[in-house]
Amino acid sequence: MNNVMVDIETTGTAHHSAIASAAVSVFNPLTGEICAEEYIKFRWKEDCEICGGKIDPATVEWWLKKSAEARAELITCDRQLSPFDALMRLFDFIRKHCDESPVYVWAKSPSFDLSLIKDTAERCAIPAEMIPWKYWNERDVRTIEGIGAQLNIPLPYGKKDVTHHALEDVRGQVSNVATVMSFLNEAVEV
Repeated sequence: MNNVMVDIETTGTAHHSAIASAAVSVFNPLTGEICAEEYIKFRWKEDCEICGGKIDPATVEWWLKKSAEARAELITCDRQLSPFDALMRLFDFIRKHCDESPVYVWAKSPSFDLSLIKDTAERCAIPAEMIPWKYWNERDVRTIEGIGAQLNIPLPYGKKDVTHHALEDVRGQVSNVATVMSFLNEAVEV
């Protein structure tokens, strides 16, 4: 498999926002089968203190209004990794589990999630060559969901289902992509 779904939770929505957590799943876009997944917590405070990560007060206020489970994404714990180690773990996971080239990386939306991952990598002095995908292989979940809406395809993971836990959101995004792709695949086969 060579399709990867990525989701991150952050301390802001602007350039240089620190990443609090990331999740990644290697999946089949036609079936939704997930063959491997990883959930990584970042030491976002270290990112802010050492690497130039930023915190947006409005985003922190937004987090405080979410469920206890969602707020737990920001709480520091022993399982957190430095931003450098967290990104290397993410990149190594993708390299290990993607057995074909090219690697297609999906996000909702790449201009947010993947852009902040690349930004954090740059701030942590990780060479661009270490990122295991090319920008032209980035895929947007919102585009697929928009096609689904145009074709009246009911999506299993709606806005009310979003938990703001990176791994749960990755699984939901995989489900939505597979639902639409499966429908399109069946339509083409007829």
